[in-house]
Amino acid sequence: MAQRPTKDWRQFLEEQEAAVAAGSLDPGSEDAWALRCFPAAFTADVDAVLTLFERRIERVDLSSHHDVWVSIKDVVTALNSVSERWKLIETGEREELSQYIDDALTEAGADLDAVASRAGIDRSEMTDEWREW
Repeated sequence: MAQRPTKDWRQFLEEQEAAVAAGSLDPGSEDAWALRCFPAAFTADVDAVLTLFERRIERVDLSSHHDVWVSIKDVVTALNSVSERWKLIETGEREELSQYIDDALTEAGADLDAVASRAGIDRSEMTDEWREW
């Protein structure tokens, strides 16, 4: 399965928490960005959404353009709820999450080029219709 961006987010957070505990990082400094950007509860909320998405794409017919679109819509709207609650999904996270959705569907067997072409959009725009983050 595609690597979730949350894996890196957790690693950044753990490294900075260790640095704070060691006294080599001031938690209020700009260098402590992961403490602000990736709190554990936020990352857990994103992971919960991605787990449901992964389970869904294991069960649906990925040769069905409709099923692919519904899978994308569902994960994006669930991430909208996380974004609304936390206000932490910025440009970098948006790109990582969009790429993860693409990678996970592709690895599962979806032909996203065909799905996007049929919709008359670029593959990179597949989350745009529902995305608020």
